[in-house]
Amino acid sequence: AYSAGYGFADTSSKERVTTKHLFRLASMTKCQTALCIMKLCEQGKLSLDDCPFGKGGLLEKEFGDAMPGLAKMVTVRNLLQHNSGWISSPVDPVFTNSSTYAGKSLEDRITYVVNNVPQAYSPGEKYSYYNLGFGILGKIVEKVSGKEYSRFLEEEIYTPAGITDMHIGGGRAERRKNEVVYYSQDGAEGYNNDMQLIKALGGIIASTDELI
Repeated sequence: AYSAGYGFADTSSKERVTTKHLFRLASMTKCQTALCIMKLCEQGKLSLDDCPFGKGGLLEKEFGDAMPGLAKMVTVRNLLQHNSGWISSPVDPVFTNSSTYAGKSLEDRITYVVNNVPQAYSPGEKYSYYNLGFGILGKIVEKVSGKEYSRFLEEEIYTPAGITDMHIGGGRAERRKNEVVYYSQDGAEGYNNDMQLIKALGGIIASTDELI
């Protein structure tokens, strides 16, 4: 019934925001990853009760099967529901400058966590918001579908819905013509996140028109 943009897409040029401007979805990206998982379930290629890790796990080839027993109990459903047993305290493996994780790929971070970070509780026992869980889900989408995450989104989710302008974001140099400029709330650099690393948990950009 009504839509409008507010403020500036770029404070330097005073370009006004419209409903066609692309914004980072941040953790609303996780909803898009959940759509991918459910599409794979719908296609009969995946079950929510499948285990990513351990012998016969979805990601056994990528991460082996030598991790602790609790890690092998985690299911796709646990990752979707943020109750895998891993918690983000004291360190979030995705958003940290810790020497353990800094500069490491998503695969390296997952490998370290499943082999070295004990779960605080058994899978399914307690909710605890966990960013890396959706990074793992993104890897599952790619492994099961045989397609890169953004390609699966485009071909299996967006194109059938008539969506043409939702993408994985990038740095300042990759800014799209109709994408806003990012400004940190505290005045710091607004482009510190590696969008490819966080693509399945916080990397999508979209306009309000396309998102709705």
